Amino acid sequence: MIGIYIYVYLILLTALAQNPPDEMTARIDIDVDTPTANIPPLRTIDLQAIVGVARLHIPKYLEMIKLESTVRQAARDSIALKNFGNIDLKISLNIPDYEDVFRVRPKQVTIPPGQENEVMVEFFPLESGKKSLERL
Repeated sequence: MIGIYIYVYLILLTALAQNPPDEMTARIDIDVDTPTANIPPLRTIDLQAIVGVARLHIPKYLEMIKLESTVRQAARDSIALKNFGNIDLKISLNIPDYEDVFRVRPKQVTIPPGQENEVMVEFFPLESGKKSLERL
């Protein structure tokens, strides 16, 4: 049953991402709790929200990046990130445990729906030896 639920959930997200985002409004009235009628609200707060899906797409061939370099020489590769959703996709990028040898630029990206943005990953080894990082 869990597999069916996940599959249905992914279909639902895909369907939501293909439609325009929903705009919702609401209002909060702050009233005095008294038996007296016809007292206007003390305050009215208008609320507005945009509900949608931000969906990150990375091409299959970029699921693993291989960067090779000699000591104190940088190796770089760019990754194309695309938003297949219907609202802005905001991403913060970093590799916290390996900041001394890996850099990601830009560190923050906002990708509008249907748009693509390039991110640069740089490897700058400080010592010799074969090292690898399986996941970012």
